[in-house]
Amino acid sequence: MKLAFDIFRIAYGAWFLFWGLAPFIGVAPPETSQPDAVALLEANRAAFPMKLASASFIAGGAALIWKRTAPLGVVILAPTVAWIFLFHVTMTADYPWAAFWLAGLAVLALRMRKAYRPLYTWKG
Repeated sequence: MKLAFDIFRIAYGAWFLFWGLAPFIGVAPPETSQPDAVALLEANRAAFPMKLASASFIAGGAALIWKRTAPLGVVILAPTVAWIFLFHVTMTADYPWAAFWLAGLAVLALRMRKAYRPLYTWKG
């Protein structure tokens, strides 16, 4: 089970690392046919949000690949994965794809929950 989790963690991180680096290596993301989704993506690509998403993909994906920094990777990727989830639910109606990314992040976060314990326990 530990090996399967490690493989999933590395693959999940590598996916985000790849798509964070994709604009720099000339790889275009898959196109969507919904006009509202296309308009939102074009607006985000022309402005700051996609650059911020790429930076979080690179930092979070790279952090997930290494076990020691994996909890930080989950924290870095959480806002963009939430955005991906909401984008696919509201704009593309691709519910399985949206659920996969959100569930994957939730599985990673739950599996690493001991790493987050110092954030909500206080011994003063």
